[in-house]
Amino acid sequence: NFNVNESSFDFETYENVDFIQIYNANGVMEFQLPVSSDKVRISKNLFGTGNFKVGFLLKDSSDIKFAEVNIR
Repeated sequence: NFNVNESSFDFETYENVDFIQIYNANGVMEFQLPVSSDKVRISKNLFGTGNFKVGFLLKDSSDIKFAEVNIR
């Protein structure tokens, strides 16, 4: 969900997220942030314009779950 009041993306998962990873349109990871929560808020200011992927590395899992974000 996009939180208009906070200008942020709000994600909620069923399991705790250990890390989130932000990838640009070319698939290059721009940064990784530790989380340790099932609720994540990412400021729109962390992104430039364009298409991005947000990777969620869940606790006790080696699989990364992705969400696509398009900033205009």
